[in-house]
Amino acid sequence: MKGNFRHSMIWLHTYSGLLLSWLLFAVFVTGTLSYYADELDLWMQPEKLSQQPKSDVIPAALAALHSKPEGASRWNINLGNERNPKAEIRWQYPGPPAKIPVLLE
Repeated sequence: MKGNFRHSMIWLHTYSGLLLSWLLFAVFVTGTLSYYADELDLWMQPEKLSQQPKSDVIPAALAALHSKPEGASRWNINLGNERNPKAEIRWQYPGPPAKIPVLLE
């Protein structure tokens, strides 16, 4: 290291601080990028953009709901928005909902 204990501690503090700073920078950048994961997916795969907006989304979703989920008590059609332009259909069968464990502290 360096000549005396004080210089050694200054050197250690400087480089460990730089290392920790770069690690935190990487964590914050990747966290910020993960918020925009949907937009980045569409940007990296532009061929999916041409498949999205169709004028017959609602009739196609209704036809799929009439054919697939027989006996469903609830159903939902999500037409998409600016952040997530994909259309989705969901349904739920009757009966008690699945129990979700609750963590108590």
